Amino acid sequence: MGIFKKLDKTENREVYYIDYYDEHGERKRESTGSSSASFAKELLISRKDEVAKRKKFPERYLPRIKFSDFVDKEYLPIHAKGLKNEPNIKGHCEKLKAEFEGRCLHEITSQMVELYKKSMMDTLAENTINNRLNTLSGIFTKAVEWGKALSNPVHKVKRFKIKERKRILDKDEQQALIIAAGQEKKASYLQSLIIFDLATGLRKEELLSVKWADIDFENGQLLVRAEIAKHQKARYVDLNKHALTVLEVLPRVGEHIFCDKQGQRFKNFRRSFQSAATRAKLKNVVIHDLRRTFGSNCVMSGVSLATVQAWMGHESIETTIKHYGHLAQSFRKEEIRKTEERMDTYMDTGILRKVAKACKSLINKMPPARIELATPGLGNLCSILLS
Repeated sequence: MGIFKKLDKTENREVYYIDYYDEHGERKRESTGSSSASFAKELLISRKDEVAKRKKFPERYLPRIKFSDFVDKEYLPIHAKGLKNEPNIKGHCEKLKAEFEGRCLHEITSQMVELYKKSMMDTLAENTINNRLNTLSGIFTKAVEWGKALSNPVHKVKRFKIKERKRILDKDEQQALIIAAGQEKKASYLQSLIIFDLATGLRKEELLSVKWADIDFENGQLLVRAEIAKHQKARYVDLNKHALTVLEVLPRVGEHIFCDKQGQRFKNFRRSFQSAATRAKLKNVVIHDLRRTFGSNCVMSGVSLATVQAWMGHESIETTIKHYGHLAQSFRKEEIRKTEERMDTYMDTGILRKVAKACKSLINKMPPARIELATPGLGNLCSILLS
């Protein structure tokens, strides 16, 4: 590292070059355009001095990039394009650009983000605020990675702790929602969407991305392709008669099962869904609750947790147990009660009365409490039968 002489082919003469490392540790070689060694030494000292200043005061040398320009020209086209949640990211970015309009990346501080978070608390749900902050954090993560910002001001801002949703629709609520969906004049497809989701448990993006080519009518199965699945793992979902009926009555307009009259895939159905839920007088219901209801219906119908995991596309059986294991335990209690009913058919013949009478006779002959019984637990058994 220093100065050296080299032939400049464009000028056909030897000139001095300088060799040094910049503030990022990258090696730089630069032509001085001069054959003077003293000039080359001075330029090298100047460059090293500049590197030292950039290391000590990096904020002074940051490029003045507008937040909105970075989002529109770099973050969205380079990072967000093609992501499954790209529409949601774009929606959050529009709100963020409005909030930080005219600000450069290096001007946005953690305090500003905290104030923005506080301003959203009056109008937005906590989960929506978390998603907005996560989007902002993702923007700054890329800005730091690409050398456009020094730090991420969102890292120190705490998110809300969201309670896990356990909303499951009972039979009456499912029926009310389906009937209300059929009354949505501006969304004639909504009733079919809801019935199909209650019968398959697909995630919203999976549901809207299903194509006719994914349906195997002969075997009654639906293929959830890897590119639309949450964990990029393809899976098969067996279709019941309700799902197959929906497929039989739907017109084939485009390649997607759920599409408009022009064959374009629906992007969302949140507004029409909430309208139907309101008409059905259902409170605190979101689209994802259809998936939870499917899982609940499966478990309460006796479907094994392993099968539920396969149908719903959970990455591990632990996830299935976490969400539906308590239902399986409740179902097992109901099953054991069925064995009681079956035993009652031959236990009502006086056998229990004879056993109880024998136990009563045995208790009268029992030794004092301080003397241990020859058969442990026999006293408890008699007590139960006599009660």
